[in-house]
Amino acid sequence: MGNEARMKPGEWGRALFQPETFDWGRQDTDAWRQAWQQGLGERAVAEPLGAAPLHLQPDLNARLHTRALALVAWLHQHRAHWQQPGDPEMDVLSADLAVVHDPAHPSGWDVRWVEFQAFTSVAATVDWLHTLAAAQWPDVAALDPHGAGLAPPDWTQAWRAWAAGGQSSAQVRVLEHAPQRQRTRWDFVALQQRHGWAVAEPGDLQPAGREGLQCRLTGQPVTALVNRLVPPAYPARDGSAWPALQAQPGVRWHSPPALYERVHKGLMPAWHAADTSQRLEAADVTAWTQLGCAPEDLVLKACLGLGGTGVELHPSLDRLEALARQAAPGAWMVQRRYQPLPVMVADDGVPVGLEIRLMLDTRQPLQPVCMSRVGRLSRLGAGAKANAGSWRGLPGEGVALLLSPRGLRESPASPMAV
Repeated sequence: MGNEARMKPGEWGRALFQPETFDWGRQDTDAWRQAWQQGLGERAVAEPLGAAPLHLQPDLNARLHTRALALVAWLHQHRAHWQQPGDPEMDVLSADLAVVHDPAHPSGWDVRWVEFQAFTSVAATVDWLHTLAAAQWPDVAALDPHGAGLAPPDWTQAWRAWAAGGQSSAQVRVLEHAPQRQRTRWDFVALQQRHGWAVAEPGDLQPAGREGLQCRLTGQPVTALVNRLVPPAYPARDGSAWPALQAQPGVRWHSPPALYERVHKGLMPAWHAADTSQRLEAADVTAWTQLGCAPEDLVLKACLGLGGTGVELHPSLDRLEALARQAAPGAWMVQRRYQPLPVMVADDGVPVGLEIRLMLDTRQPLQPVCMSRVGRLSRLGAGAKANAGSWRGLPGEGVALLLSPRGLRESPASPMAV
């Protein structure tokens, strides 16, 4: 895998992770990495893995819980910002937070919003990695990798009900355009292996009478779609077949495509204006001066960018002023830069930061459930981006399996097990 380094806690690690994290990290982790790549075979190249699973301290869990509740509640209360007539209900939210320095907090650290999107993510891979990790570190088996507070069989049932309505695996398709060209195609292998859900392109499907779809070649019925297609990147999105597919009755959609372009980080400026306690410090680029920051203290983001695309860490004054004049409102935003917390130190002495993605079931907005979560460990330094696209297989960086005690289900009345 090219990433065989182990990690040390450094100044902050023990405040964030339970002691066994560092015991696991001192062991040989090659078997875990090799098992993942062997499971993928030639179908995809696995991402690098962090040195070991991370068992989160309760304080970090609690802060993630508080932030997730605030986000879903704000989106629910301010639906006029994003919902249009005829839109489907939002059922999923992938929300990213960074662990950052915060001198104003008694602990010296906190979590900050990076972005969010009404789009599903890599829960099947998280489940698979947990199984593989438990084979190397037996203590991992008793811990929860998802944050839903459920035992593995119960989580699998809940996940399938959420993502596919519990429908027969043979009638479920994962929808993607050019799946073999996608960076995260390894997750399609996990979806197939663990749930039996095959991948299909929109052109592979056609209406099956008045309701439902069928595979164009085999005639097999398709009644549920787990959408992984990013609409702005789909070349045929402006043709007639794509809206007709979305309008076909008798089809259950998970992560409806229309909401991808409604619920995203472009809403952060409105949220910042409504609730400064969230420390979003975001503004539309057309009003970037409202933050009172110099250009070098800002990050510029394309509101519909995905996977780190359209992110500029050091926008110039000329760039910001040009976008302020020319960009359509809601196309670009700026956010005050945060200082990533070095949560670990790689074997070669480079500090490593952590971003966490929460995959939220938002069907009950007053009681959202964290159905899964995953971390991204990135080496810190000038110009470093905390996303998988910047990984080069260097020590310390990679996917992080996040663990917590099992048995606590998230709700406003009880701590989320995120």
